[in-house]
Amino acid sequence: MSFSLREARRIALAAQGFGRPHPVSPTVRHLRSTADRLNLFQLDSVNVLTRAHYLPAFARLGGYDRALLEGDAWGPKRQRRMFEYWAHEALLLPLDLHPLLRWRMARGERGEIGYRSWRRAEADATPMVQRSPITR
Repeated sequence: MSFSLREARRIALAAQGFGRPHPVSPTVRHLRSTADRLNLFQLDSVNVLTRAHYLPAFARLGGYDRALLEGDAWGPKRQRRMFEYWAHEALLLPLDLHPLLRWRMARGERGEIGYRSWRRAEADATPMVQRSPITR
């Protein structure tokens, strides 16, 4: 089976939820369907237009109540469907993925990965760099 470049683009965009008409009045069901399709919303505090995690749903649903996303991410614990996590970047992820990432979170808590491990590696390398003929 082969596809033209145009067909491949259309398939990729459709798989991401583009190409569907926007609902007249997006509901929490629409937002959750979008979140389930994408599996993550990247967090970014740069807000030239609005914060980045609001934009993927807007691009697919049109104008929606941002409180729906905020409730699923930061609302009452029993109602949350997403959690915030630093994977490669800061993300909102489906709560179902939390158990799958606990091993990585535990490594971060122990300082084996992440900022603390980087700072430790930097501290370990400092004496060696200071003795280097290049830095003398």
